[in-house]
Amino acid sequence: RLIMDISEETEAFNKYNLGGLHVRSSCLIEKIQKNAKIPLFIINQHEGGFISSSGLNIFSKSAYSIGKEFERLIIKDKGKLLFSSKEKKKKHSQKQNKVLLSFDQLKKEERKNIKLSLLASLDELIALRSDIKQKGYAIPHPNVVSPLISGNGDKFIIKPFQEVPIVWVKRFSEEEIARCAYSLFKKVFEAWVPNCKCISSRENIILNLKSFKKEIEKIEIKDDKSKVRILCLAAHPDDEDGQALLYFKKAFNCFTYILLATRGQGGENLIGPYLDEELGIIRTKEMEQAASALGVNKVYYLGKKDFGYCLDIDEALDEWGRQDTLKKIVYFFRLIKPHIIVTKHNPDDGHCQHQAFLSLAKKAFDLSGNSKFYPEMIREGLLAWQPLKFYQRAAVAENNDGVLIDANKIISSENKTINQIAREALEEHHSQIQGSCGKECGRTGKIFYQLVKSKTPVNNKKLNHFLDGVSLREGIEEEKEFTLSGMPGVKIAKNLKIGLIEKNSNTLFIALKALGHDFKKIEENFLKEGKLSEFDTIIVGQRINLSSPLDKKIYERFSEFVKNGGNLIVFTVEYGRPALNWQPYPLDSPFNPIDNEKSPLTILAPGHTLFNYPNKINNEDFKGWVQERGLSFPRDYSEEYIELTSCLSPKRNSIKSGYLAADYGRGSYIYTSYSWHRQLREFHLGAYKSFANMIAYKLLKNAENKF
Repeated sequence: RLIMDISEETEAFNKYNLGGLHVRSSCLIEKIQKNAKIPLFIINQHEGGFISSSGLNIFSKSAYSIGKEFERLIIKDKGKLLFSSKEKKKKHSQKQNKVLLSFDQLKKEERKNIKLSLLASLDELIALRSDIKQKGYAIPHPNVVSPLISGNGDKFIIKPFQEVPIVWVKRFSEEEIARCAYSLFKKVFEAWVPNCKCISSRENIILNLKSFKKEIEKIEIKDDKSKVRILCLAAHPDDEDGQALLYFKKAFNCFTYILLATRGQGGENLIGPYLDEELGIIRTKEMEQAASALGVNKVYYLGKKDFGYCLDIDEALDEWGRQDTLKKIVYFFRLIKPHIIVTKHNPDDGHCQHQAFLSLAKKAFDLSGNSKFYPEMIREGLLAWQPLKFYQRAAVAENNDGVLIDANKIISSENKTINQIAREALEEHHSQIQGSCGKECGRTGKIFYQLVKSKTPVNNKKLNHFLDGVSLREGIEEEKEFTLSGMPGVKIAKNLKIGLIEKNSNTLFIALKALGHDFKKIEENFLKEGKLSEFDTIIVGQRINLSSPLDKKIYERFSEFVKNGGNLIVFTVEYGRPALNWQPYPLDSPFNPIDNEKSPLTILAPGHTLFNYPNKINNEDFKGWVQERGLSFPRDYSEEYIELTSCLSPKRNSIKSGYLAADYGRGSYIYTSYSWHRQLREFHLGAYKSFANMIAYKLLKNAENKF
C-alpha cells in the first residue's frame, strides 16, 4: 500500500509501520492514483486547502481532517484504474461498522472505563473550544480529537466510525471496545440532539458540550450480578456450541462461558507437523480466537488429557480419573456460577470423551449446590452454587421443557445469521479445517435442546419468562481483592490491567488464559509510543529480543512505568543478543545453567509477599519440574535485589539469583531465570501459583509485611 498525505499529528506511522507522502494538490493525487499499481491508503488532507476531484470527493473542506482513514480498493477494468464497485464499498463499510458487543454485554470494569474515557474526551473537546474562544485558535483543532465535530453553522455531527480520529480510538484498549464506545457515544448523542435548543449557535458551543457531557454522566454502570450466566460444555476445542452461545448472548444479553475437558492435543493437525502437547497449545489459541468471534466472556479448561478417539466411556473415565474429574467440574460450576448449562454432546454421541464429560457434568450439577460435598472448596471461599437448568442438543423436542433456537435468525448489529457467525467462529479452528455447521442445524436451521436437569419448576414454554426472574435467585458476593482462578488450587488478583510482551511462543498467553486473567498483548511499536501507564503489571516473556538494536526510548519508558508504580516481570533473556531487558539496577545474565530439574531448591525469604499472596508457596511447589531449573542465572547483580530462592548448581554451588525482586520508585521489578515456561506448558500447579503471585505483587508490595 502507498501511504499518502500524512501529517505529523497522526499516529498512522506507528499503526502501519510505513512511510508516506505529503500531497498538497489534487493534480498530484490524481497522477499517483492513475499510475499506481498498488492500492492507495489515503490518511488525511494536508493543511492548506481542500481536495475535491472526481473520485476523491470524500474529504471535508477542513484543513484539519487529521486521523481520517480512507481505504480505496483499486481494480483494473478495461485498462483503466477504477475505484471498487458500490457493492464492494458497501461490504467494506459494513465490515468497518461491525459491532461484536454492545455496551451492556461488557464487564462492569470495561463499561466503567469506557464511560471515563468518553468523559475525558469531552473534557478535552471543551478545553480546545475554550482556547478557540479565548485565543482564536486551538492546537490540535477540536475536529481531530473526537467523533463529535462542528459542521456548517457549527451544528454538531457525528463522524462514521471509519472516519473517527485515531487518537480517539487509541483511548480504548482494543478496536472492539472502541467500536462499542463509539456506538454508545452515538446513541446518547442522537437522544440528546432533539432536546438541545441552541445547537447551531457558535456562542453556545461550550455550553452545549457541557450539556452533552451531563448526558454521558447519566450512563448507569449496573452490577454484573444482574446478568444471567450461560456455560457451554465441550470435550475438545471445536466442540463448542456456537449457535447456543450466540443465541443466549444476542437474544438475552447473557454472559457466556465455555468449559473444555481437554485442549485437543490428541487430535489431528491438518495444517502442520505439530502433534500432542504442541498441538494442544495451537488448539488452545484457536479456541480463544473462536470464543472471541462468538463474544464469549471467558474460556476455562479442566486440563484433562485428550488421548484420541475411543468408544468405551469407562476407558475415558479411567484415563481421566472419575473422582478428580468430577471434583474439578464441581469446582468450575462453583467458580463460574452458571444459571444455565448447555452442550452439543448427547447420549447418541459415540465419542467416549464426549460421553464421559457429559456423564460427570450431570452428576456435578447435583453436587455443586450441596455444601456437604467438597467442603474444602468452601473453606477456600468457593461457596456452593446450584445451576438451574441443564440442556443438551436433541434430534427432536420430546416435550415442552426444551428450547428451540432458530439458527437462521439475523443478528441485526452484524447483519448476519446465527449460523453464519457460528460458521466464521468455527473456521478459527484452522488445525482441524473446520467451517461448516449446516448439517448440525438441519435444513430449516432449527436446533432443539432437551432439558435434562432442572432445580426449578418448568411452568413456562418460553425461555425468556424464565430468564426474566433468574437473577433474583443470586446471592450477594463479598467483594475481595483475590478470587479463585481457572486453575484449581490457584488464586489470582482481581481487576488488574495486564500487558504481555511475548513473541514466537504462546506459553504465557495460554497461562494467563488458564488463570482467567484479562490482558492485552503489547507490540514493539506500542512500547515506543503507547500509554504504558494503562497497565498495572507488564510481563516480558522468555527470550524477548528486539528486532533492532536496543532502543533507549523504550528503556526510559520502562523506567518511568516502574518508577510511577508499575509492576514489571521479566523472564530470562537470551544470552549474547540485544534483549528487551531494562533493569533498575545492574544485573548480568550469562550462560550459567542448572540442567538438573531435580536440583534442590530452597525458599530463602518465606515471609516475602511473593510466597504468600494470594497463594501460599513452599519448597514442595518447586518439585516435579521438567528438563532443567534454568540456563542463564546472573553472577553479578546489585545489592538492591532481594534473593528469594537458592538452588544448587552442577558444581554444588548455591545460586541465589534465580528469582530476584527489587523496589524502584513506587513500583516493583521482578527478574527470574528459572525455566517457568516449560513448567507452565506442563500446567505445573506450583509454577502457576508463583506466576499468579508475581502478577498480584502490584497490589501488595507496599503493604506491611504480616509474616
